[in-house]
Amino acid sequence: MTEAGNNRDLDALFEFVLDGADPIVQDGVLFATKQEARQVVEQGFQGVSRVERSFDHTTVMVLSTAAAMLTASGETKVALDDGRAFSGPFAVTLLFVRQGQEWRVRHGHYSVQLPPNSAIVSARRSPKESCSSNSWLMSPATSSR
Repeated sequence: MTEAGNNRDLDALFEFVLDGADPIVQDGVLFATKQEARQVVEQGFQGVSRVERSFDHTTVMVLSTAAAMLTASGETKVALDDGRAFSGPFAVTLLFVRQGQEWRVRHGHYSVQLPPNSAIVSARRSPKESCSSNSWLMSPATSSR
């Protein structure tokens, strides 16, 4: 899943998400469907030339033989087509359920820390646009030129 996100491969990434999954949450915005989340992620990839996500801490809690919860934190680094680069910490919780021999995401929650005076926060126009940086994959937090 991380590899698919780092490669900006939406088909591979959303193959991991259960059809009819519960809502997906990013930074306080609720996406009711897999399709809605995918649209926002696709918009977030526009102008992105590279994504690199690394994990600092990962925990898996086995809930049953058919359910497990992943909780993780780390850093996302993003390079844009125009030469700007962003990086910042993230936290993610994913609820996986087993379907046959495969595991799929039933629910996801992704959060990033943005400095209150960052250009990204200032540029936000609506809650849906605030998440266009990429649901569960990346969210630029600080800029460096």
